[in-house]
Order: sequence, then structure tokens, then C-alpha cells
Amino acid sequence: AAGAEAPARAARLLALIHRRQEGFRTRALAQAAEGRLADAEALARLDAMRWLRRAAYHLHRIEHHLGAMRRGAAPASAGREAARDVLED
Repeated sequence: AAGAEAPARAARLLALIHRRQEGFRTRALAQAAEGRLADAEALARLDAMRWLRRAAYHLHRIEHHLGAMRRGAAPASAGREAARDVLED
């Protein structure tokens, strides 16, 4: 079923963003250092990438919890979830 594929897709998206984040950051900072990109633009791009990663992470977690609920499992407590979010960001 299409719903069963959603958690795997969300996990792949998060992994893809995570893999590309460092290269993106390095390129943006190098372009700013070389004067090819304004400092403000470089910071805006870095902020956008961090936002994208956080959004993908939340999508991944939502899919995880929906899957757990479909299987009848109780979701993680709010405290445990918040701790995992901080450790992974």
C-alpha cells in the first residue's frame, strides 16, 4: 500500500538532506569567502538548509508515529521525543 511506503520515503529524504548538508554548507561558505556570494545571502542559504533538514526530520518522525499508531503501538512520550530531537539536530 502507498501508506506503507511513506515512512521509508521520509527516511530516505532525511538521509539525502543529511548527506548533502555539509557539502552545501562548505560551498556556501567558500563562495562567501571568495566574494562570489554576499555574506547575508550565505547565511540565508545556511538557515534555509537547516530549516529544510528540520522539516524533513519532523516529517520522518510524523511518519514514524503514524506507523506506530497503525500497528497499535503507543507513541514515545513528549519528553523522550524532545530529547531525541535535540540530540540529532
